[in-house]
Amino acid sequence: MIRLSGVLCAIGLLLAMGCTTSPSKSLSTPDALKAAEINAQIAVHHLENDDLALAKEKVDKALEQNPQAVNAHLVAAEVEARLNNGDAERWHYEQALAQNPSHSSVLNNYAGYLCRQSQVDEAIEIFERVVADRLYPQPALVLSNAGRCLFEADQWDQARGYWQRAIAEQANYPPALFGLAEVELAFGELNAAQSYFSRYTALKRESPQQLLLGYRIAKASGDVQGRARYRSRLENDFPSSKQAIDINAW
Repeated sequence: MIRLSGVLCAIGLLLAMGCTTSPSKSLSTPDALKAAEINAQIAVHHLENDDLALAKEKVDKALEQNPQAVNAHLVAAEVEARLNNGDAERWHYEQALAQNPSHSSVLNNYAGYLCRQSQVDEAIEIFERVVADRLYPQPALVLSNAGRCLFEADQWDQARGYWQRAIAEQANYPPALFGLAEVELAFGELNAAQSYFSRYTALKRESPQQLLLGYRIAKASGDVQGRARYRSRLENDFPSSKQAIDINAW
């Protein structure tokens, strides 16, 4: 499954902006609406810790308290995505869009969903709509998401262009630097791949994804010592990660 950068960040931004519709009087009391917002925020916290059961419990409660809460539907969609419940994920996006069809944070997340459904052209069109919204505060995030969408669809040259646009907006935006390291490696441009990778590693804490990419660049460059170093750190520090398990495939 394609996972785009900043999904929780975008949801968090939407929560911070208080993006909810004005409910009818029959929905709930003001206290219950506030409780719904708080439960959605707690659900985001559990998602960040990958505790899907608690995240689902809290967001279900939020939607019980306010079924029209756009933010809660976005959180619920992310929960269902991680649970591989595609129909439920789509339903929550449809509910969010029905309430606020032009909100850029909603559109950014929905475009990510379309990417996971291999509807790449439609997704890119929506990403561009969000980027065109000059009031949206995170254009680098959206451009980087578009790059990831295209890269996973094997449209490498177009992906490179979007990631370059992302770092033009924000010079050291980590997901774009990581993506550029990947795409330059795919093109066999090893010096460029190493340059972008070095910029990325200076900004981000070590992770399985980072170590595997370092391993791949070292292998392609013929750096035997570097390859062994990255492999050792991946297998020793993250032994149960997918990257450690799959390293022999590279």
